Amino acid sequence: MWRSSRRLSGGFSKNKGIKALNLIILFLFFSLNISSVSSGPFWMKKGFYVRYVIPKGSYTGFIISRVVSSKNESVTYMKLYGKEFVNATYSWKVLELEDNMAKVRVVFKASIGRNGTEKMEKSLIVLLNVDTRDVYTPEGKYLGKIAWWLQDVKHLSRVIVYGKPPVQVNATVYEYEKKVKTPLGDYKCWVAILDKHPVYLFLSQWFFYDQVTGLLVAIRTNTYYDVVLNYMNITAINLPYTKGVKIKMFVDRIEGVEQEKNGFSLSEYKIYLIAIGLIVSAITLIIYGKKYRKNR
Repeated sequence: MWRSSRRLSGGFSKNKGIKALNLIILFLFFSLNISSVSSGPFWMKKGFYVRYVIPKGSYTGFIISRVVSSKNESVTYMKLYGKEFVNATYSWKVLELEDNMAKVRVVFKASIGRNGTEKMEKSLIVLLNVDTRDVYTPEGKYLGKIAWWLQDVKHLSRVIVYGKPPVQVNATVYEYEKKVKTPLGDYKCWVAILDKHPVYLFLSQWFFYDQVTGLLVAIRTNTYYDVVLNYMNITAINLPYTKGVKIKMFVDRIEGVEQEKNGFSLSEYKIYLIAIGLIVSAITLIIYGKKYRKNR
């Protein structure tokens, strides 16, 4: 009785051991879930960069001109035009990130013409709300919602993919059975099958999002549109039919986040926190284990 009462009244008691384990579990829980309370996706940080490749296609743009019809009036004309291209790339990079707003550089490059003899590059700096995917010009003009990633989706989710009210395009999300092949590896994806566009005659649009990160990794469609390109006078990217080719726009470069061969791994800071949690757990158990043996 004396040895039993001493073990429960001093040193490493059963209650202290349970409290210690509870603290360790809480520490690990917050280590694993800290990104859930921060803004945007866990990979969103300064320096993050993603680039998509479009092997072949054309883009449609517009030219706005004003003609003075009288001394006090002018008429505005908008003329559409199209240009073929080969080996085009579309990329965006996070330059700064503060709270839930990111400063992002968007670049579209293309070799114009069937032989790619003419080079073209358009770039734009935008402000991006990483919680809502809403995009603004640096002057504060609202451009709309971008389709670069989706968060917190599941099978049969309904989401707004892109657009600006009143013209917004919704989609139904499905779990895609096959892995989507890209130059960076094979991704297990959600596929967002977009509703009919309320203005443009776009055919079936399938956007593939990595299930781990939510990042857009591939597109299966005849036309790609987004609000940033539209502001850059690229109304739409037209992707021609190619026999045997279904994925016509895909990711080929990602920087600023650790990756595995097939998709993403956990971000670096989460790995560090998990490692710290495991070290603290081991040290705590060793210390209390010694006290327990000493007081037996």
